[in-house]
Amino acid sequence: MPEEHPPPFTETIRQAELAHQQAIRYGKDLARIYVIERSRRQELEAALETLNAIFASTPDGLVVLTEGLAITQANESFVRMAGADLNSILGKPIAEVLRADHALQGLHWALQPGLSIAHIELTIEERHYLVSIAQFQTSNTTGWVLVFHDQTESKVAQAELRRAHDELEERVRVRTLELSQKNALLMQEINDRKLAEATEREQRAFAQALADIAAALNSTLNLPEVLERILANLEWVVPHDAADIMLIHEGRAQIERSRGYDEATAAQIDTTVLVVSRVALLHQMMLTKQPVCVHDTHLDENWPEMHSLPDIRSYIGAPIRLDDDVIGFLNLSSRTPNVFTSAIEQRLLAIADQAAIAIKNARLYQQAQELAALEERQRLARDLHDAVSQTLWSATLIADIVPQVWEHNPEKGRQRLDQLSQLTRGALAEMRALLLELRPTALTDVNLVESLTRLAAAVTSRTGVSINVSTMGALVSLPDDVQVTFYRIAQETLNNTVRHANATCAEITLACKEDVIQLTIADNGRGFDPLQIPPGHFGLNIMRERAAKINASLEIESQIGQGTQTILTWHAPTQQEITND
Repeated sequence: MPEEHPPPFTETIRQAELAHQQAIRYGKDLARIYVIERSRRQELEAALETLNAIFASTPDGLVVLTEGLAITQANESFVRMAGADLNSILGKPIAEVLRADHALQGLHWALQPGLSIAHIELTIEERHYLVSIAQFQTSNTTGWVLVFHDQTESKVAQAELRRAHDELEERVRVRTLELSQKNALLMQEINDRKLAEATEREQRAFAQALADIAAALNSTLNLPEVLERILANLEWVVPHDAADIMLIHEGRAQIERSRGYDEATAAQIDTTVLVVSRVALLHQMMLTKQPVCVHDTHLDENWPEMHSLPDIRSYIGAPIRLDDDVIGFLNLSSRTPNVFTSAIEQRLLAIADQAAIAIKNARLYQQAQELAALEERQRLARDLHDAVSQTLWSATLIADIVPQVWEHNPEKGRQRLDQLSQLTRGALAEMRALLLELRPTALTDVNLVESLTRLAAAVTSRTGVSINVSTMGALVSLPDDVQVTFYRIAQETLNNTVRHANATCAEITLACKEDVIQLTIADNGRGFDPLQIPPGHFGLNIMRERAAKINASLEIESQIGQGTQTILTWHAPTQQEITND
């Protein structure tokens, strides 16, 4: 009859099983947190890419100046305006680049501290520019942003308009004096002129509205929000009672967003799927890529194919064109017949073209998010498999055989339990390290010593390299960016120690004073020659760049066969340095 297990063994088994279950739960939580953080990071990167694209593609000249009026950044439009190449003007004073000293007094007046936004006019090589100037401040620098809008053609047109107006006034005066009998004809001519000016004002207003729509659409990359904004902006550009947007999927059109319909009508049309080739109006827009207009739906034989809604009396639709393809339709309707004109057709087509670009950007962004999420899931799966899953798998095997080993050899069973305990502690350390990678804020939620201790434990459990962490002095509170930089440089240093140094042990020392923090990492590895780093090894450069960003110094001392010592030193800024920044 087998002996009963002693109580300590039963409790140890129970604790091991609890540790195993806890590690599994940590893995699931870790995967979910990682996906969320990666998605947020991708959104920020996409927003930055959009901002850079707008800066590069705008037709206005954009230039960023330092507080001393030296050029630090400029787009292609400004480079063409300056008649130079970008590399030749970077770092030069704006006055030297523009070659218009006689006109720069107004520019220097506008570039005064304390002014929020100023507008001045400059003439540079017979071109007239309206310059909008704004001062900006960040935590590190102060500077200026200048926008050069070429208004030469506008000024010429205004001059021509004034000259034509003066000529008209003269003709009116002469004709009034000499030919009073032609007064009626003259009044008609004046009325025609006013009508032309009103039409011109209307066109300018529409152009401004179109620009506002483009800005609104490009301010988001969420497809449902893009479609909603298209319909919202249509309300003040083209008069209508109801509107909807159809998108085409494999030859079938379905309404994705609608406005202005009552609930019953909206429910009816939102579920309707139309085969484009079988609906005459849609098929016509697909073939011609031009708008179609139905002045009275009660008199149009094709209308029943489109909708069977008795309260709609007039309709206009425009294809949403992307490159050479039609990807959808923008539809407007009114309860009044004969509302839509040919001018409205062209307006709607222009808006549809803007919508096509916004829809394309939203779709590309959505695809990029999905791809990034897939890549992150795959990378996380690899990391979990390499770092944690293997450890837990080994722990599971040991846990399975411990009862049998204990039954035959209690001493060896205790050794297996010690091994199992070491594996579970290592898995926990790995999980905590991965959590820090997934949640950058976790690097600042705890003090630097605790973060370094967790990092050392994770590396030790994974590689077997013995790493000791010690401190000298009382740890002071560090700015978030400084604490994160210290952690990242320590992480990169230990990675180099494991991968390249063939070390068996390392020592991490954190020395703290009131205004100086110094991190020293020394190993007993094979060392290297710092002057002969093979191509393609960027780790040391990245570490130096990280240190430079927080105004810290980084020293790396090593000799072949003598190990390596990395020293990172950060001085807290004085009150005067903070004030100057």
